[in-house]
Amino acid sequence: MNHEDPEYLFHYTSAEGLYGIFKDQTVWATDSRFLNDSEEIHFSSRLVLSLFEKSLKGHQDLYLILDILKHELSVKFYPFVFSLSEDGDLLSQWRAYCPKSGGFALGFKKSEIDEICKVQNYNLKRCLYDNQSQLHLLKPICDPALQSFHKNEHQGDPDAIAKICNEMCENLTNIEPIIKHPSFKEEKEWRIVSYAGTTDFRVSTDAIIPFAKLPFSLPNDKTPPLTDRKCIGEWLSGLIVVGPSSKQELNRISVDEFLGRIRAWEIVLSETSYRVI
Repeated sequence: MNHEDPEYLFHYTSAEGLYGIFKDQTVWATDSRFLNDSEEIHFSSRLVLSLFEKSLKGHQDLYLILDILKHELSVKFYPFVFSLSEDGDLLSQWRAYCPKSGGFALGFKKSEIDEICKVQNYNLKRCLYDNQSQLHLLKPICDPALQSFHKNEHQGDPDAIAKICNEMCENLTNIEPIIKHPSFKEEKEWRIVSYAGTTDFRVSTDAIIPFAKLPFSLPNDKTPPLTDRKCIGEWLSGLIVVGPSSKQELNRISVDEFLGRIRAWEIVLSETSYRVI
């Protein structure tokens, strides 16, 4: 299915997150095992296991293959992920990613994200929610392994089975982060995926979360780190949506003053309404 690319991609965050992104010209990409929905990273693994179970039904080594495959899927490499959405004013996103005191949706121009990802060697990908599109991506990666098992090239050898499964799982790493459960479809999520980066740690309310700080500027960009308020806004351009809260107008004023005189970023108010409890 063809989709037109959006003009902006939005990242929902707190005032602290907005300040850090602008000040340091970096974004924090989370280890994909520790995303808000801890089960989502396993969704693609369940699809793969289901595909193998159906394709190899009646195979003499079916259960051995599935057991080894489950293990290989559990120990594969997990990339770092930075989440964005096509929708900059979505109630579920305000509730999930922003504090009750108010948050912000930072709308980066997709054309500028494309350029950054190209020079920084990140991958920007649209998430897939429908089963047909997901299988269209999975099958070319799974089919060589399935064909090998159908031909009994492994000859019942667990080491040979593990080698076939491991090679397939390495290729799955490239598409797994964008395969999501259909129930998340309204998020219209895109992801910046990085397979490199120095692991750092932050503390959430109930866990220590590994993440990587990804430079979010161009190598030839002459703009210095934004420690001087006069420079803020010279870095990239875009749209900031001020989230719903009892302090919405005050939050708008604070960001307006934070950005200073330079107007590379337009500031608008969310039209979403919800009662803060």
